[in-house]
Amino acid sequence: MIYLVSYDIVNDKKRTRLHKMLKNYGARNQYSVFECDLDGKKYVELEYKIKKIKIELGDSIMVYPICSSCESKIIRKGIFAPIDVKNMIY
Repeated sequence: MIYLVSYDIVNDKKRTRLHKMLKNYGARNQYSVFECDLDGKKYVELEYKIKKIKIELGDSIMVYPICSSCESKIIRKGIFAPIDVKNMIY
């Protein structure tokens, strides 16, 4: 399943750590947004790591599941490199 992970972290060091961690699960398609194609095991692993992060005032991390029927309805507009999540190597 595809998951969209977005975050807003105030602390630069913590934000950089989260960014590096998310690169292991998917591709960045906006400054603070990653698109991840995860099986159940990888999702549980990511969920565990996200829950361990201490959230402070002004911080947020959101994970949105995108079902396969909704995936075909995604609208992308603008200049971006299309993400081929099916062929990503983790």
